[in-house]
Amino acid sequence: KPWDRIYGTHKGPLVLLATPGMLHAGLSLEMFKLWCGDEKNLVIIPGYCVSGTVGNKLLSMPASRRKIEVAKDDVRDIRCQISGLSFSVHADAKGIMQFINQTKPRNVVLVHGEGRLAR
Repeated sequence: KPWDRIYGTHKGPLVLLATPGMLHAGLSLEMFKLWCGDEKNLVIIPGYCVSGTVGNKLLSMPASRRKIEVAKDDVRDIRCQISGLSFSVHADAKGIMQFINQTKPRNVVLVHGEGRLAR
């Protein structure tokens, strides 16, 4: 079924798998802002993160400092879990399906790419 922004208000645990580039702006960043305050949630960041980006700030954040600036004048308390992942951000459908089969999530929502190809 199509993506609906109401999914952003669902209670956790929720997992956001967002490439560093997608976490920098747009829907992935919007979902991160909604979900980062809940310790039940997890953000997985695959691939290399350029210095100064939200992904880099999250992965290099010391455990004692749980706040980051995600945008100008927008500082967030980070309570969710953060994890880096060695995974190609340009994985093909086979790689993505393998990841989904290994992690066995209850639901999967694809929000990147063409709708007909994501089915």
